[in-house]
Amino acid sequence: MGAYLDKPVKEKVSNNFENKFLKCGASSMQGWRVTQEDAHNCILDFDNECSLFAVYDGHGGHEVAEYTAEHLPDFIKQTDAYKKGAFEEALKDAFLGFDALLATDPVIEKLKEIAFSKKKDDQGKIVGFKSNNRKGSSQNVKYSFCNL
Repeated sequence: MGAYLDKPVKEKVSNNFENKFLKCGASSMQGWRVTQEDAHNCILDFDNECSLFAVYDGHGGHEVAEYTAEHLPDFIKQTDAYKKGAFEEALKDAFLGFDALLATDPVIEKLKEIAFSKKKDDQGKIVGFKSNNRKGSSQNVKYSFCNL
């Protein structure tokens, strides 16, 4: 069936997060894909009185979603617009800048490492991949900032 399974994997991976302002949860399910391709961020204490939530849709591969979940939050904080408190502009600047970063040779090499980091069982079947609970160009990213 190519990139799809005969039947969906319905097991869910769920996490709860809490700080003095918020309680939230995140859950993911592999579904029909051969592997889990998506990643997310639930960073309640992203900055002073600011939280960051994001979902990264892998679109046929987990490596860019995983890399983005790990690195985009800090990339956002480094933009001039974020430092000025202009969050909408910061997201636009970060998305454009990070998209360009994804096409650089060092990042492409890292993406290759991530792509081949999946764990396999005794029969060679992929059973999981490295994840990051801090949790580009080929990604569908949805972000939300929350100023408290």
